[in-house]
Amino acid sequence: MTKYNQLFKSFAIIVITSVICTASVTRIVGAAYDQKYFSANDILFYNPDDCTTANSQEALNSVGSATATKSIESFVDTYGQMAFDIGKKYGIPYEAILAQGIIESSYGQSGLTQLANNFFGIKASAGWTGETINMKTGEVYSGTAVIVDAAFRKYPTPEAGWDGYGDFIISNSRYKNALNYPGDPIQYITEIKAAGYATSPTYVNTVGSVANAITAYIATTNKWEPSSEVAKTNIPEVKPSDSSGNASSSSTSTVSVPNCGIASVSGSTAPDGAQSLQNGWSLIDNTNYSSTKCAKGTTNKGTYKHPTRGFTIRLCDTKLGKVASTISQNVVDMLAAAKQDGVGLTSSGAFRTYEQQDTMRHEAGRCPDPVNSPSSDCNPPTAPAGQSEHEKGLAIDFSPGDDINNWLTQNASKYGFYNLPSESWHWSTSGH
Repeated sequence: MTKYNQLFKSFAIIVITSVICTASVTRIVGAAYDQKYFSANDILFYNPDDCTTANSQEALNSVGSATATKSIESFVDTYGQMAFDIGKKYGIPYEAILAQGIIESSYGQSGLTQLANNFFGIKASAGWTGETINMKTGEVYSGTAVIVDAAFRKYPTPEAGWDGYGDFIISNSRYKNALNYPGDPIQYITEIKAAGYATSPTYVNTVGSVANAITAYIATTNKWEPSSEVAKTNIPEVKPSDSSGNASSSSTSTVSVPNCGIASVSGSTAPDGAQSLQNGWSLIDNTNYSSTKCAKGTTNKGTYKHPTRGFTIRLCDTKLGKVASTISQNVVDMLAAAKQDGVGLTSSGAFRTYEQQDTMRHEAGRCPDPVNSPSSDCNPPTAPAGQSEHEKGLAIDFSPGDDINNWLTQNASKYGFYNLPSESWHWSTSGH
Protein backbone atom coordinates (compact mmCIF):
# COMPACT_ATOMS: atom_id res chain seq x y z
CA MET A 1 0.00 0.00 0.00
CA THR A 2 1.44 3.38 -0.97
CA LYS A 3 2.01 6.22 1.44
CA TYR A 4 -0.92 8.02 -0.15
CA ASN A 5 -3.28 5.08 0.12
CA GLN A 6 -2.38 4.70 3.78
CA LEU A 7 -3.14 8.37 4.29
CA PHE A 8 -6.42 8.21 2.40
CA LYS A 9 -7.57 5.21 4.41
CA SER A 10 -7.48 7.27 7.60
CA PHE A 11 -9.86 9.91 6.35
CA ALA A 12 -13.52 9.92 5.38
CA ILE A 13 -14.36 9.60 1.72
CA ILE A 14 -16.09 12.47 -0.03
CA VAL A 15 -17.68 11.70 -3.38
CA ILE A 16 -16.94 14.42 -5.90
CA THR A 17 -19.51 14.76 -8.65
CA SER A 18 -18.79 18.16 -10.17
CA VAL A 19 -18.24 18.65 -13.89
CA ILE A 20 -14.82 19.52 -15.27
CA CYS A 21 -14.19 21.42 -18.50
CA THR A 22 -12.04 18.63 -19.95
CA ALA A 23 -14.56 15.86 -20.44
CA SER A 24 -11.95 13.19 -21.12
CA VAL A 25 -10.83 13.20 -17.49
CA THR A 26 -11.99 10.19 -15.50
CA ARG A 27 -13.43 11.32 -12.20
CA ILE A 28 -12.58 9.29 -9.13
CA VAL A 29 -13.64 9.33 -5.51
CA GLY A 30 -11.66 12.06 -3.77
CA ALA A 31 -10.74 12.21 -0.11
CA ALA A 32 -10.15 14.68 2.65
CA TYR A 33 -6.51 14.76 3.64
CA ASP A 34 -3.93 16.53 5.74
CA GLN A 35 -3.06 19.80 4.01
CA LYS A 36 0.46 19.97 5.44
CA TYR A 37 1.22 16.49 4.17
CA PHE A 38 -0.17 17.31 0.76
CA SER A 39 1.77 20.57 0.41
CA ALA A 40 5.04 19.08 1.57
CA ASN A 41 4.98 15.97 -0.57
CA ASP A 42 3.23 16.80 -3.82
CA ILE A 43 3.88 18.91 -6.86
CA LEU A 44 0.72 20.76 -7.79
CA PHE A 45 -0.26 22.01 -11.21
CA TYR A 46 -2.92 24.64 -11.73
CA ASN A 47 -4.83 25.55 -14.84
CA PRO A 48 -7.36 28.36 -14.37
CA ASP A 49 -9.32 27.14 -17.39
CA ASP A 50 -10.45 24.21 -15.25
CA CYS A 51 -11.74 26.67 -12.66
CA THR A 52 -14.29 28.24 -14.98
CA THR A 53 -17.82 28.05 -13.68
CA ALA A 54 -20.25 25.42 -14.90
CA ASN A 55 -22.45 26.88 -17.65
CA SER A 56 -22.00 30.20 -15.87
CA GLN A 57 -22.69 32.49 -18.82
CA GLU A 58 -25.82 30.58 -19.72
CA ALA A 59 -26.87 30.69 -16.10
CA LEU A 60 -26.19 34.40 -15.85
CA ASN A 61 -28.28 35.05 -18.92
CA SER A 62 -31.10 32.80 -17.77
CA VAL A 63 -31.70 34.53 -14.43
CA GLY A 64 -30.86 38.05 -15.50
CA SER A 65 -29.82 40.71 -13.04
CA ALA A 66 -31.75 42.74 -10.53
CA THR A 67 -31.15 46.47 -10.32
CA ALA A 68 -28.32 47.27 -7.93
CA THR A 69 -30.51 49.38 -5.66
CA LYS A 70 -29.27 51.36 -2.68
CA SER A 71 -30.83 48.69 -0.47
CA ILE A 72 -28.71 45.97 -2.10
CA GLU A 73 -25.59 48.11 -1.95
CA SER A 74 -26.19 48.98 1.70
CA PHE A 75 -26.69 45.32 2.61
CA VAL A 76 -23.48 44.34 0.81
CA ASP A 77 -21.55 47.15 2.49
CA THR A 78 -22.79 46.01 5.91
CA TYR A 79 -22.50 42.25 5.61
CA GLY A 80 -20.11 41.76 2.69
CA GLN A 81 -17.05 41.03 4.81
CA MET A 82 -18.95 38.48 6.88
CA ALA A 83 -20.15 36.76 3.72
CA PHE A 84 -16.67 36.82 2.17
CA ASP A 85 -15.09 35.29 5.29
CA ILE A 86 -17.77 32.61 5.58
CA GLY A 87 -17.49 31.85 1.87
CA LYS A 88 -13.75 31.23 2.16
CA LYS A 89 -14.12 29.24 5.35
CA TYR A 90 -16.68 26.81 3.95
CA GLY A 91 -16.00 26.93 0.19
CA ILE A 92 -19.25 28.69 -0.77
CA PRO A 93 -19.54 31.56 -3.31
CA TYR A 94 -20.05 34.57 -1.08
CA GLU A 95 -22.12 36.45 -3.68
CA ALA A 96 -24.73 33.68 -3.36
CA ILE A 97 -24.61 33.93 0.44
CA LEU A 98 -25.28 37.68 0.25
CA ALA A 99 -28.12 37.20 -2.24
CA GLN A 100 -29.75 34.56 -0.06
CA GLY A 101 -29.32 36.79 2.96
CA ILE A 102 -31.11 39.65 1.19
CA ILE A 103 -34.05 37.53 0.05
CA GLU A 104 -34.40 35.40 3.18
CA SER A 105 -34.06 38.30 5.63
CA SER A 106 -35.82 41.02 3.64
CA TYR A 107 -32.62 43.09 3.62
CA GLY A 108 -32.04 42.27 7.28
CA GLN A 109 -35.41 43.65 8.37
CA SER A 110 -37.42 40.44 8.85
CA GLY A 111 -38.70 39.52 12.29
CA LEU A 112 -36.63 36.35 12.27
CA THR A 113 -33.47 38.34 11.58
CA GLN A 114 -34.25 41.08 14.08
CA LEU A 115 -35.23 38.69 16.87
CA ALA A 116 -32.96 35.72 16.22
CA ASN A 117 -30.05 36.87 14.00
CA ASN A 118 -31.24 34.21 11.56
CA PHE A 119 -30.64 35.73 8.12
CA PHE A 120 -31.29 32.55 6.14
CA GLY A 121 -34.55 31.09 7.40
CA ILE A 122 -32.76 28.03 8.84
CA LYS A 123 -35.19 25.86 10.75
CA ALA A 124 -34.34 24.13 14.02
CA SER A 125 -34.03 20.49 13.04
CA ALA A 126 -33.98 17.57 15.45
CA GLY A 127 -30.20 17.81 15.82
CA TRP A 128 -30.16 21.51 16.71
CA THR A 129 -29.14 22.07 20.35
CA GLY A 130 -29.15 25.87 20.43
CA GLU A 131 -31.96 28.31 21.15
CA THR A 132 -35.08 28.34 18.97
CA ILE A 133 -37.85 30.74 18.06
CA ASN A 134 -41.30 29.85 16.68
CA MET A 135 -42.61 31.92 13.78
CA LYS A 136 -45.02 31.69 10.87
CA THR A 137 -43.48 31.13 7.44
CA GLY A 138 -44.67 30.76 3.88
CA GLU A 139 -44.06 27.50 2.00
CA VAL A 140 -45.13 26.10 -1.37
CA TYR A 141 -46.29 22.48 -1.45
CA SER A 142 -47.52 20.86 -4.68
CA GLY A 143 -47.90 24.31 -6.19
CA THR A 144 -50.01 25.63 -3.32
CA ALA A 145 -48.76 28.47 -1.09
CA VAL A 146 -49.45 27.90 2.61
CA ILE A 147 -48.57 29.57 5.92
CA VAL A 148 -47.21 27.25 8.60
CA ASP A 149 -45.78 27.54 12.10
CA ALA A 150 -42.16 26.44 12.40
CA ALA A 151 -39.29 26.44 14.88
CA PHE A 152 -36.22 28.33 13.66
CA ARG A 153 -32.68 28.54 14.93
CA LYS A 154 -31.83 31.51 17.13
CA TYR A 155 -28.28 32.86 17.10
CA PRO A 156 -26.70 35.16 19.71
CA THR A 157 -25.07 37.56 17.20
CA PRO A 158 -25.23 38.42 13.50
CA GLU A 159 -21.76 36.90 13.06
CA ALA A 160 -22.98 33.64 14.58
CA GLY A 161 -25.96 33.71 12.24
CA TRP A 162 -23.78 34.01 9.15
CA ASP A 163 -21.37 31.34 10.34
CA GLY A 164 -24.34 29.15 11.20
CA TYR A 165 -25.37 29.22 7.55
CA GLY A 166 -22.01 27.91 6.36
CA ASP A 167 -21.95 25.23 9.03
CA PHE A 168 -25.51 24.22 8.12
CA ILE A 169 -24.61 23.78 4.44
CA ILE A 170 -21.49 21.67 4.95
CA SER A 171 -23.12 19.62 7.71
CA ASN A 172 -25.91 18.38 5.43
CA SER A 173 -24.84 15.78 2.89
CA ARG A 174 -27.77 16.68 0.62
CA TYR A 175 -25.94 19.91 -0.28
CA LYS A 176 -22.71 18.21 -1.32
CA ASN A 177 -23.37 18.84 -5.03
CA ALA A 178 -23.72 22.57 -4.37
CA LEU A 179 -20.29 22.59 -2.74
CA ASN A 180 -18.82 21.49 -6.07
CA TYR A 181 -19.34 25.08 -7.31
CA PRO A 182 -17.35 27.33 -4.93
CA GLY A 183 -16.79 29.88 -7.70
CA ASP A 184 -20.23 29.83 -9.36
CA PRO A 185 -22.99 31.65 -7.43
CA ILE A 186 -25.79 30.78 -9.87
CA GLN A 187 -24.99 27.08 -10.11
CA TYR A 188 -24.61 26.93 -6.33
CA ILE A 189 -28.06 28.48 -5.84
CA THR A 190 -29.49 26.08 -8.41
CA GLU A 191 -28.05 23.08 -6.58
CA ILE A 192 -29.23 24.04 -3.09
CA LYS A 193 -32.72 24.70 -4.43
CA ALA A 194 -32.70 21.27 -6.09
CA ALA A 195 -31.57 19.75 -2.78
CA GLY A 196 -34.60 21.20 -0.99
CA TYR A 197 -33.30 24.41 0.60
CA ALA A 198 -36.36 26.33 -0.60
CA THR A 199 -39.79 25.38 -1.91
CA SER A 200 -40.50 28.47 -4.02
CA PRO A 201 -40.46 27.58 -7.75
CA THR A 202 -38.96 31.00 -8.56
CA TYR A 203 -36.20 30.79 -5.95
CA VAL A 204 -33.31 30.38 -8.39
CA ASN A 205 -34.42 33.29 -10.58
CA THR A 206 -35.15 35.54 -7.62
CA VAL A 207 -31.96 34.88 -5.67
CA GLY A 208 -29.86 34.48 -8.80
CA SER A 209 -30.80 37.87 -10.22
CA VAL A 210 -29.85 39.50 -6.91
CA ALA A 211 -26.56 37.57 -6.92
CA ASN A 212 -25.79 38.96 -10.37
CA ALA A 213 -26.54 42.50 -9.19
CA ILE A 214 -24.28 41.96 -6.17
CA THR A 215 -21.48 40.64 -8.39
CA ALA A 216 -21.73 43.71 -10.60
CA TYR A 217 -21.72 46.07 -7.60
CA ILE A 218 -18.72 44.38 -5.97
CA ALA A 219 -16.82 44.68 -9.25
CA THR A 220 -17.19 48.46 -9.02
CA THR A 221 -15.97 48.63 -5.42
CA ASN A 222 -13.02 46.19 -5.62
CA LYS A 223 -13.55 45.36 -1.94
CA TRP A 224 -13.29 41.62 -2.47
CA GLU A 225 -12.12 39.45 -5.33
CA PRO A 226 -14.88 37.45 -7.03
CA SER A 227 -15.54 33.93 -5.75
CA SER A 228 -14.45 32.55 -9.12
CA GLU A 229 -10.93 33.76 -8.25
CA VAL A 230 -11.09 32.83 -4.55
CA ALA A 231 -12.03 29.27 -5.45
CA LYS A 232 -8.87 28.68 -7.47
CA THR A 233 -6.59 28.48 -4.46
CA ASN A 234 -8.89 28.41 -1.44
CA ILE A 235 -8.83 25.39 0.87
CA PRO A 236 -12.19 25.47 2.74
CA GLU A 237 -12.97 23.84 6.04
CA VAL A 238 -15.06 20.68 5.87
CA LYS A 239 -16.34 18.29 8.48
CA PRO A 240 -15.32 14.64 8.20
CA SER A 241 -18.27 12.48 7.25
CA ASP A 242 -19.45 9.60 9.40
CA SER A 243 -20.29 6.20 7.97
CA SER A 244 -23.76 7.38 6.96
CA GLY A 245 -22.35 10.16 4.81
CA ASN A 246 -23.44 12.92 7.17
CA ALA A 247 -20.97 15.47 8.50
CA SER A 248 -19.99 14.90 12.10
CA SER A 249 -20.23 18.03 14.23
CA SER A 250 -18.22 16.42 17.01
CA SER A 251 -15.21 15.65 14.85
CA THR A 252 -12.27 17.97 14.43
CA SER A 253 -12.46 19.85 11.14
CA THR A 254 -10.03 18.84 8.43
CA VAL A 255 -9.51 20.36 5.01
CA SER A 256 -10.51 19.41 1.50
CA VAL A 257 -8.97 20.22 -1.82
CA PRO A 258 -10.88 22.99 -3.62
CA ASN A 259 -13.16 21.77 -6.37
CA CYS A 260 -11.39 23.74 -9.07
CA GLY A 261 -7.93 24.98 -9.87
CA ILE A 262 -5.86 21.80 -9.62
CA ALA A 263 -5.12 20.39 -13.04
CA SER A 264 -2.37 19.52 -15.45
CA VAL A 265 -0.98 22.47 -17.36
CA SER A 266 -1.09 20.33 -20.49
CA GLY A 267 -4.89 20.25 -20.67
CA SER A 268 -6.75 16.99 -20.34
CA THR A 269 -3.70 14.71 -20.49
CA ALA A 270 -2.25 13.83 -17.11
CA PRO A 271 1.56 13.69 -17.00
CA ASP A 272 2.98 10.17 -16.84
CA GLY A 273 2.85 8.70 -13.37
CA ALA A 274 0.44 11.31 -12.00
CA GLN A 275 -2.20 10.26 -9.52
CA SER A 276 -5.73 11.46 -10.26
CA LEU A 277 -7.21 13.47 -7.41
CA GLN A 278 -10.68 15.00 -7.77
CA ASN A 279 -10.63 17.15 -10.90
CA GLY A 280 -6.87 17.27 -11.40
CA TRP A 281 -3.64 15.41 -10.82
CA SER A 282 -1.25 15.13 -7.92
CA LEU A 283 2.38 14.39 -8.71
CA ILE A 284 3.87 12.56 -5.74
CA ASP A 285 7.37 11.82 -4.48
CA ASN A 286 9.68 9.44 -6.33
CA THR A 287 8.04 10.30 -9.65
CA ASN A 288 10.36 10.45 -12.64
CA TYR A 289 9.64 13.23 -15.14
CA SER A 290 12.85 12.86 -17.11
CA SER A 291 10.88 11.78 -20.16
CA THR A 292 8.82 14.98 -20.33
CA LYS A 293 9.78 17.48 -23.04
CA CYS A 294 10.62 21.16 -22.91
CA ALA A 295 8.40 23.63 -24.71
CA LYS A 296 9.41 24.94 -28.11
CA GLY A 297 11.58 27.99 -27.64
CA THR A 298 13.24 26.74 -24.46
CA THR A 299 16.53 24.93 -23.98
CA ASN A 300 16.74 21.46 -22.44
CA LYS A 301 19.06 21.64 -19.43
CA GLY A 302 18.85 17.99 -18.41
CA THR A 303 17.27 16.46 -15.34
CA TYR A 304 17.45 17.06 -11.60
CA LYS A 305 16.73 14.46 -8.92
CA HIS A 306 15.76 15.96 -5.58
CA PRO A 307 18.03 14.50 -2.86
CA THR A 308 15.38 14.37 -0.11
CA ARG A 309 12.06 14.23 -1.96
CA GLY A 310 13.02 11.70 -4.59
CA PHE A 311 11.23 13.16 -7.60
CA THR A 312 13.04 13.79 -10.87
CA ILE A 313 12.21 16.73 -13.11
CA ARG A 314 13.42 17.81 -16.52
CA LEU A 315 14.65 21.38 -16.56
CA CYS A 316 14.02 23.86 -19.37
CA ASP A 317 15.87 27.15 -19.68
CA THR A 318 13.48 30.00 -20.49
CA LYS A 319 14.04 33.74 -20.58
CA LEU A 320 12.96 33.75 -16.93
CA GLY A 321 15.39 31.06 -15.85
CA LYS A 322 15.10 27.30 -15.47
CA VAL A 323 11.66 25.78 -14.88
CA ALA A 324 10.19 22.26 -14.87
CA SER A 325 9.33 20.92 -18.32
CA THR A 326 5.76 20.30 -17.14
CA ILE A 327 5.13 24.06 -16.97
CA SER A 328 7.58 25.34 -19.57
CA GLN A 329 4.85 25.86 -22.16
CA ASN A 330 2.88 28.03 -19.76
CA VAL A 331 5.94 30.14 -19.04
CA VAL A 332 6.64 30.59 -22.76
CA ASP A 333 3.03 31.58 -23.39
CA MET A 334 3.10 34.05 -20.49
CA LEU A 335 6.27 35.69 -21.75
CA ALA A 336 4.77 36.07 -25.22
CA ALA A 337 1.52 37.53 -23.89
CA ALA A 338 3.35 40.05 -21.71
CA LYS A 339 5.57 41.08 -24.61
CA GLN A 340 2.50 41.58 -26.79
CA ASP A 341 1.13 43.90 -24.10
CA GLY A 342 4.38 45.85 -24.08
CA VAL A 343 5.68 44.41 -20.81
CA GLY A 344 9.04 42.70 -20.61
CA LEU A 345 8.98 40.17 -17.79
CA THR A 346 12.33 39.72 -16.05
CA SER A 347 13.20 37.37 -13.23
CA SER A 348 15.53 37.41 -10.26
CA GLY A 349 15.42 33.63 -9.91
CA ALA A 350 13.56 30.50 -10.89
CA PHE A 351 14.70 26.91 -10.29
CA ARG A 352 17.07 26.26 -7.36
CA THR A 353 18.69 23.04 -6.24
CA TYR A 354 18.30 21.78 -2.69
CA GLU A 355 21.86 22.95 -2.00
CA GLN A 356 21.18 26.43 -3.39
CA GLN A 357 18.06 26.77 -1.27
CA ASP A 358 20.01 25.67 1.81
CA THR A 359 22.78 28.18 1.04
CA MET A 360 20.25 31.01 0.80
CA ARG A 361 18.91 30.14 4.25
CA HIS A 362 22.43 30.31 5.71
CA GLU A 363 23.32 33.72 4.29
CA ALA A 364 24.31 36.12 7.06
CA GLY A 365 21.28 37.68 8.73
CA ARG A 366 18.67 36.01 6.53
CA CYS A 367 17.24 33.42 8.97
CA PRO A 368 17.58 33.30 12.79
CA ASP A 369 17.95 29.53 12.56
CA PRO A 370 18.82 28.50 8.98
CA VAL A 371 17.60 24.94 9.54
CA ASN A 372 14.49 25.27 11.69
CA SER A 373 13.17 28.82 11.24
CA PRO A 374 9.86 29.09 9.39
CA SER A 375 10.15 31.01 6.16
CA SER A 376 8.27 33.96 7.70
CA ASP A 377 11.11 34.49 10.22
CA CYS A 378 13.66 35.00 7.47
CA ASN A 379 14.39 38.36 5.85
CA PRO A 380 13.48 38.16 3.05
CA PRO A 381 11.22 35.12 3.60
CA THR A 382 12.94 31.91 2.49
CA ALA A 383 11.50 28.38 2.65
CA PRO A 384 13.61 25.64 4.27
CA ALA A 385 15.54 23.45 1.86
CA GLY A 386 13.31 20.60 0.75
CA GLN A 387 10.14 22.69 0.96
CA SER A 388 10.56 25.34 -1.72
CA GLU A 389 8.52 25.55 -4.88
CA HIS A 390 11.73 26.73 -6.57
CA GLU A 391 13.22 23.27 -6.00
CA LYS A 392 10.35 21.80 -7.99
CA GLY A 393 10.93 24.24 -10.83
CA LEU A 394 7.42 25.56 -10.26
CA ALA A 395 8.13 29.06 -8.93
CA ILE A 396 9.59 32.27 -10.33
CA ASP A 397 10.77 35.41 -8.55
CA PHE A 398 10.07 38.44 -10.71
CA SER A 399 12.11 41.62 -10.76
CA PRO A 400 10.16 44.53 -9.25
CA GLY A 401 8.47 47.14 -11.39
CA ASP A 402 5.03 48.70 -11.47
CA ASP A 403 4.36 47.57 -15.04
CA ILE A 404 5.46 44.02 -14.26
CA ASN A 405 3.50 43.85 -10.99
CA ASN A 406 0.34 45.22 -12.59
CA TRP A 407 0.53 42.86 -15.54
CA LEU A 408 1.13 39.82 -13.33
CA THR A 409 -1.73 40.71 -11.01
CA GLN A 410 -4.11 40.88 -13.96
CA ASN A 411 -2.79 37.99 -16.06
CA ALA A 412 -0.51 35.52 -14.27
CA SER A 413 -3.36 33.26 -13.14
CA LYS A 414 -4.26 32.65 -16.79
CA TYR A 415 -0.97 30.78 -17.07
CA GLY A 416 -1.21 28.90 -13.78
CA PHE A 417 0.82 31.24 -11.58
CA TYR A 418 -0.36 32.64 -8.26
CA ASN A 419 1.27 35.16 -5.95
CA LEU A 420 2.46 34.45 -2.43
CA PRO A 421 1.09 37.53 -0.59
CA SER A 422 3.96 37.63 1.91
CA GLU A 423 6.45 37.76 -0.97
CA SER A 424 5.17 40.10 -3.66
CA TRP A 425 7.89 38.99 -6.08
CA HIS A 426 7.23 35.25 -5.71
CA TRP A 427 4.82 33.53 -8.12
CA SER A 428 4.26 29.79 -8.24
CA THR A 429 1.83 27.18 -9.53
CA SER A 430 0.45 26.59 -6.05
CA GLY A 431 0.63 30.08 -4.57
CA HIS A 432 3.01 28.81 -1.85
